[in-house]
Amino acid sequence: MTEFEEFMKRVILELGNYNILLGQLIAAVFSVVLVIILYLVLNKVFLHPLVIKQRISNSKEKKIVLRRWILMFTISGITLILWILGVNVPIMELAGHNISLLTLLVIIILLTFSSLIDWIFTYVWKTEENGGLPTYERRSRSKYSPGANIQFIVFTIAIILALRGFGLDFNIFPSKQDGESIDFYFSNLFTVLLILLVARFIIWVLTHLILSRYYKMKGIEQSSQYAINQILTYVIFVVAIIVALENMGIKMTLIWGGAAALLVGVGLGLQQTFNDLISGIILLFERTVEVGAVIEIEGEVGIVRKIGIRTSIIESRDNIAIIVPNSKLIVDSVINWNHNDTKARFIVPVGVAYGSDTELVNKLIVEVANKHPDVLPHPKPFVRFKDFGNSSLDMELHFWSHKLMPIENVKSDLRFAIDKAFREHKVSIPFPQRDLWIRNMPPIQTNQKDENSESQ
Repeated sequence: MTEFEEFMKRVILELGNYNILLGQLIAAVFSVVLVIILYLVLNKVFLHPLVIKQRISNSKEKKIVLRRWILMFTISGITLILWILGVNVPIMELAGHNISLLTLLVIIILLTFSSLIDWIFTYVWKTEENGGLPTYERRSRSKYSPGANIQFIVFTIAIILALRGFGLDFNIFPSKQDGESIDFYFSNLFTVLLILLVARFIIWVLTHLILSRYYKMKGIEQSSQYAINQILTYVIFVVAIIVALENMGIKMTLIWGGAAALLVGVGLGLQQTFNDLISGIILLFERTVEVGAVIEIEGEVGIVRKIGIRTSIIESRDNIAIIVPNSKLIVDSVINWNHNDTKARFIVPVGVAYGSDTELVNKLIVEVANKHPDVLPHPKPFVRFKDFGNSSLDMELHFWSHKLMPIENVKSDLRFAIDKAFREHKVSIPFPQRDLWIRNMPPIQTNQKDENSESQ
């Protein structure tokens, strides 16, 4: 051993049963200096200019964030010093296990860090779903916010560390009399929860931070965005569930072998359900029916609000949610009004009396259509002389519009305006008239008694 090594291993301080070496003390001092430098740099580059000054106007919130920021670095420095010095003081004994100081400090750091992360995601990150940044309290309490998701992740990690660090973890399935046991501990439940939370957070990062910018840059339609996000969500959650089952000690090879035989029987009983599941996947990939599409199915017109893995939700004109199995959208005939274009052509039938000036009728109807704000000027609306009806000259107004769902209101407005224009220009709208001809009617026979009474 060299003189330098001997010098660095000199005991310069005794704390109870712990001997503090010179090298440990020097390393602890350097670690404290590094923590202070890191604090000052992050404080100057990130916290104050990018967060405090630009995002927070409430002085109370500023104080809360600064206190958490200082507390996290202070406890981190203390933890680092104790770890370098090898001081891990047992605080208390619980269930036959010693609770160490370092484990407790790490848990406090994680909890403080989670609250800061929640705040950062609330004020710094801006999602596409909300136009502005909501307040900290409202956003942090939402279970779908990224900050809340990270809080759950950090809390779960803290619980796992507490169970294992404090020696509170136990085997849920203890060994049997023959000595066989399943290694499934209580902390594995929180590990499964952690895997699912991480999967959900990965989905949020991919869809809101990465893919959303790609969608904007490429100008991808909203319906295509929804399909990509749904497929990505299903894939990530399936992988997460498989990893979670493996973590629980369940052998997936046994599941696949048993599932092959089980699915044959289950498939016969749940044939329609599996049909809907496969149809949902086909819809997301094929995109013949997309979210936001106006469709007509079984005589009902509605807009597709959601395409789930088994069923789809269609909102009718009466604001009623219609739940349709996905197989109906694949097998049955579905009229998609805006599959190829965002506009569609509509017809308003009009009848005028025989003898009316058809040129004037054509002019009046086209003028009414051109004045309506929801009728597109291109392609131009036109009138088609459909037929010579029994009681009227049958005309049809053809026009194009983007207003697919409220189109019946547009048609009603056009009918009101056409009726007004016809009244002003003395154009008659006929009603059905019938002349009744009676042929070969037998003579009317009167009663003989009535004739005698009349003669008297």
